[in-house]
Amino acid sequence: MSSSLSPSTLAHDHHSNITSPPLIPRPTLFDWIKEHLMYMNNTTPYKINILNLGKSNRRNIHYDRFQLQLPFFDDTLTLHLFYDGNKPHSPFDFQIISDVMNGSYLQHFMLDIFKLRSMVEWKELYSKYSSQNYHPMNGTDLTASVITSEYMSQFTFRVIEEILLNLRDYFKLMLSHHRNENIKFEFETSATLPGVTYYIKEFKSDISTNEDASIMEKIYFSIPLSISGIDKIEEYQRLFDPTSIELPDAKPKLLIYYIFDKSRNFVVNVNTEIIYPGNVQNNKRLEWLTQIAPPAWNQGKSCILEYLSESTEKIEAEVEKHNAKVRTRLEFIKQLLAAFGNPIDFAESDTLSKISFLMEQNQFIFFVHVTIEKDTFPTTLPLIRLQSSQHLKSSEKISSKILPVRVRIQQLNWIEGNTSEVMAQNVEGIRTQICMLLGDFIKVCESSV
Repeated sequence: MSSSLSPSTLAHDHHSNITSPPLIPRPTLFDWIKEHLMYMNNTTPYKINILNLGKSNRRNIHYDRFQLQLPFFDDTLTLHLFYDGNKPHSPFDFQIISDVMNGSYLQHFMLDIFKLRSMVEWKELYSKYSSQNYHPMNGTDLTASVITSEYMSQFTFRVIEEILLNLRDYFKLMLSHHRNENIKFEFETSATLPGVTYYIKEFKSDISTNEDASIMEKIYFSIPLSISGIDKIEEYQRLFDPTSIELPDAKPKLLIYYIFDKSRNFVVNVNTEIIYPGNVQNNKRLEWLTQIAPPAWNQGKSCILEYLSESTEKIEAEVEKHNAKVRTRLEFIKQLLAAFGNPIDFAESDTLSKISFLMEQNQFIFFVHVTIEKDTFPTTLPLIRLQSSQHLKSSEKISSKILPVRVRIQQLNWIEGNTSEVMAQNVEGIRTQICMLLGDFIKVCESSV
């Protein structure tokens, strides 16, 4: 990389035969911001839009302001960060804009940037960064404290979290003075719950003419749910598959939002929803969990604290039902392992519903495939199939297709129950029936050749 030399450097080189590696020009604020933005674009969940509103010359862009889009309840807040290239030691200023709401709440949210605790680090951070000397051949001096983009991003995230914390406090203040007594009561009773957060946004009612449209409020109460039994899901999974990935944080949040008509001082409706983190919603093992619907809100009779208790009880009951089914399938699989050894295939380890074993009898090698119904086992009996590893036959449906020879064990000597003793007896019954049918299965395989 080329570098321009200062007059003092030229004078020094003229009178000295010692050649030193050329220095890259001291990084500017814009270099730092550019480096920082590139790092954030690759390492954060936020969608970053860069606005280039200033130029140091016709070629180089300042990178002096940019936007972060932050998910906030069912809204998206755009956080505008402004850097002043003429005062690089000053921290950034900011403005928050809602992509949905055009009401007055965010317009009246004022925060002194210098009162944010994390912002006091800015001057020191920038001074350290701008004083770093970069050598294109020797690299950065490793003995110096290097201010990296990762460190800068961590600083920015701390500031963002602090801004959002102040924003949450701002909405608490708004609700504490709300004109509707019912909403104010719900705020006062829910404020003692750990982790509860609030949000208000305005919108116009869906009326054909703007003259008739009413100004409405959507008032959000977000409450973390503490559900016992969720931790057991991973525990059961790891009993059989210790190499499985850890399940994501499955803690849900109860979202209750009031639709409030400001002109009539009237609560139009109350809606509820259970929100899970995105990595939970996309996880196959927890698909059943995200499909649990919250109980119905009884308009005029329900209150948030009572509804919170009802929701928790409902989810815990569904979690316990799921765990009971998993425990039963897991116990059955344990007994299969004890009888048949290690499996060759456990494709449905996420659901504990399908497992296969490779067996041998007098040089006849075959597979035992066991399929377990997820929801109705052991009431619905498992499906047991034998498959030859050597013999093939033509498909009855597709003449050109060749398939391995398979038979299904039609009747099982099955005992009702889900205890380990009962499961052991049922697996022993399966093993006995396989031994009894094996001779006939070998004849079927040999006749297909």
